[in-house]
Amino acid sequence: MHHRDLARALQIELDALDRDLAATSPHLPPAGYLALWYGQRAEQRQTPASRLLTRLTGDQV
Repeated sequence: MHHRDLARALQIELDALDRDLAATSPHLPPAGYLALWYGQRAEQRQTPASRLLTRLTGDQV
């Protein structure tokens, strides 16, 4: 897969995720997604996948 193909595929997935999030209450996971934590005191656990996503998106933990 060429890097442009990968970039396009990732953009398609991110666009779909943005649409799902925009159509959902901020207090509930979007339909078909798994919530990994709930509430203010819930611990957020870092996993290899979450670290990679953070790195790819440039978000801060």
